[in-house]
This record gives sequence, structure tokens and C-alpha cells, in this order.
Amino acid sequence: MKSKKIIFFAIVFVLIVILGIFLWKAYKQPDTGLVFFEDFEIKETENNKVISQKETNFEITIPKDWDILDAGDSISLKCLNLYIDNESSNKYFLPIPKNGCAFNFSIDKGIDSISYSYVLGVLELCLKKPDDDYCDYDVIEIDNNKSLKHVSHVENELTLGDHIIIQVPQNENVYIFEAYLFGQDKEECAQKFEKILETVSVTK
Repeated sequence: MKSKKIIFFAIVFVLIVILGIFLWKAYKQPDTGLVFFEDFEIKETENNKVISQKETNFEITIPKDWDILDAGDSISLKCLNLYIDNESSNKYFLPIPKNGCAFNFSIDKGIDSISYSYVLGVLELCLKKPDDDYCDYDVIEIDNNKSLKHVSHVENELTLGDHIIIQVPQNENVYIFEAYLFGQDKEECAQKFEKILETVSVTK
């Protein structure tokens, strides 16, 4: 009799485990291909903050006094007492600083490889035919990886400056860095952006 009870409970246990696995597969959140703020790890050293993401082999180092903001599927950085011009920002759907620096970075994990393949295709075109009409990028290097840099220049009665986007294809991911170079501190912000890009690591 005891053995029958043991067998019965064992079968019930196995069925519960199987049901649990089925429900987990059915209701788990699909991977969107984006890395969210909570997936990053932030550590402070004596002088810096180190932001990393193990799954995508990403790391960047910023000064300790910079602010790190949760932007959902990206991380925003600000420094030099950032103040945003709301009128210009609403018009261009970009954070347009009056003073201070605004930067952003995100990672597209390329679950279906579409983003990764597209960036690689554009990069190949720009390397072979840099004067081609379809190549609206400069080719630069980030962590010894060929990368695309696009500069959108804004000039009107409201503001003057540049929105920079850098795309780094590596490890079947696309690492995206943005700088919003507007306002009275744009030259200094450009230098700070270049400096933190030198700390980027995305290579296995």
C-alpha cells in the first residue's frame, strides 16, 4: 500500500513540474531584443562609475559625479548642471540642452539579427564607397571595432547644434551611443563624449 502511495505522489509531482514548465513557456515575457535599465550593473570606484552588462559584454566608465537616469530600454547620462530647453525639445523630439550635457546609450541584442545585419550592410557600403549617396555616415573605431557615426545638424531661430548617433556592430549586437550637443556647453560636452567613448568595451 505504501509503495502505491509513493508512486501516486511521484506521478503527481512530475505532472506539477511538467505543468509548471508549460505555463512558464506560455506566459513568460518574450525577449524584445532590447536591454532594459535594470539589466545593467552599476559599480562605483573612487573616481568613476562603471556601467556593465554581462550578457552583451558591455562596459563603459564615466566620472563619479555624473547622474545616471533610467530611460527604460536605455541609460541616460547628464552632467554640468543639465538644463533642457523644453520648447526646442518638443519641436525636435530630442533633449535639447540650454546648458550642461546629455548623453544616452542603448543595446539592441539583435534577436532576429535584422538590426545587426542592417548596420553591417551600411558599414560595408561606407567602407567601399564612402561618397555613395546612401552612405550618410562617417566610419570610426570604437574599442577597435569599425562603427558608424551620423551627425544631424540643427540650425534655426530656436537652437544650433548637433545630434550625434554612433552604432557599433559587435557580438551580433548593436551598441548605440548618442550625444545632444546644444547650448552653451556643447564644445565641452563634445570632448566629454569622446572621452567616455574611449572607455567603451564591447569585445569578448
